[in-house]
Amino acid sequence: MAKSTVVGGLSLLALVLTVGCGGGANFGEQMPGNPSGGVVLSTGSVAMHREGRWVVTRHKDSLMVMDMQTGDQRKVRGVQAPERLAFAPETMGNLVFVVAQPPAGTETSRELLSVSLESGTVVWRQAVTAPVLGLDVADVLQNVMVSGRRGVEIRRMATGARVGSVTTATTLHDLDVTADGQRLIVTENTVTGGGAVTTRVAVHSAADASLLCNVTVPNCASELVVADDGVRAFLAPTTCGRDPVSIINLDPAATEGCAFRENLPGFGPVLLTGEDHNTVVAFMDRTANDPTAPLMPDEVRNSAIRYHLMFINAETLEYDTVPFGDRLPRYAANPAGTHLLLDTVEGDDPMLTVLALDGRVQTRVTPTQVHLNKFAFATAADRAFVVDGALVRLDVAAAHTQVLPLDFIPKSLNVTPDGTSLVLTRADDASIYVYSVENARVARTFDPELVAAN
Repeated sequence: MAKSTVVGGLSLLALVLTVGCGGGANFGEQMPGNPSGGVVLSTGSVAMHREGRWVVTRHKDSLMVMDMQTGDQRKVRGVQAPERLAFAPETMGNLVFVVAQPPAGTETSRELLSVSLESGTVVWRQAVTAPVLGLDVADVLQNVMVSGRRGVEIRRMATGARVGSVTTATTLHDLDVTADGQRLIVTENTVTGGGAVTTRVAVHSAADASLLCNVTVPNCASELVVADDGVRAFLAPTTCGRDPVSIINLDPAATEGCAFRENLPGFGPVLLTGEDHNTVVAFMDRTANDPTAPLMPDEVRNSAIRYHLMFINAETLEYDTVPFGDRLPRYAANPAGTHLLLDTVEGDDPMLTVLALDGRVQTRVTPTQVHLNKFAFATAADRAFVVDGALVRLDVAAAHTQVLPLDFIPKSLNVTPDGTSLVLTRADDASIYVYSVENARVARTFDPELVAAN
């Protein structure tokens, strides 16, 4: 089994590996703004601006911008085969940063471009090293991070000039930006030797990439989840030679600096949720056979059920467990932090359930079971929309689904910040549909094919 809005972070190779495995935290949620690592621009993907005005997509080898306010759509000239994007913060205006292929005959292999969403023009372009596996922004410092296999480049948003870089000893597994935008947390890939596995985690300045502190963790690399304070972090792989939930302190100002605190039994990647954003969700496998791992509690070791969910208090590290089933669990949380959406990608039946965090009550979703591979929340707590061969509305607290009528098969989706509209793509052509949540119908259609041909 392989194993990437984040709590202030971006994930690189971890994203690709996690999707293949299907256990632990679910990364299928679509939302406005910048997801972990930026938006991968494959055909049919939808990037939604943080304010909901612009939708950015890739059509064939062109970058397309649609104005939700006016209905205008345009092809951005000078951008060839865009691969990934990240929106600039509000302080930089309506810009988007794009990784794309350079013009024919250019020596560089990839370019980083700044594009104005209002004018649809390229502001600046700079050569970068390929492959680019992540793109993220440090809002306050007005820097953009370009991540590859062996490190990170820090670029100025205003000009694209390089102001610093991080080179990793092994391949880069995960990069996080703390919520205050001041620090980069670099998680390298697993190192094995002498019967042990370790992962190096380092904290760098987001201003100039200088090293602040680092720690070696006795665990495999995985998606690192950083608490809101930017100090406590959790590392938990889905499976490897060791499988604990590792607790790490990452405070350069503290006496111990970066320090490994302890391991708890369990697997991940973990999810940070709860109404106070203080609950860490992991899971346990009763059949796990790691003699070096912390001891599982009796209610898991002696259970007839293989997988149990694990709920850790991020401050005290105390935890409790809830039985899940005999297939690998996957979990997502609604934005309000009141419920978990649980499913599994093993087998045809997704086993979709909703768990209320208050009381730990789990309810089977009816009548339609769907896989939560692509979904978006329209409101903080009440409704999610899922694309799984159809468009399905999921009423979270009621654990009830309804298939919504469409005259096409949707491929992907995103949602406006106010939750009033979905942006859908279809599986068999390039059309983009704006779907009114209130009226349950398509309100507007964009056709990139018409614009791209000009």
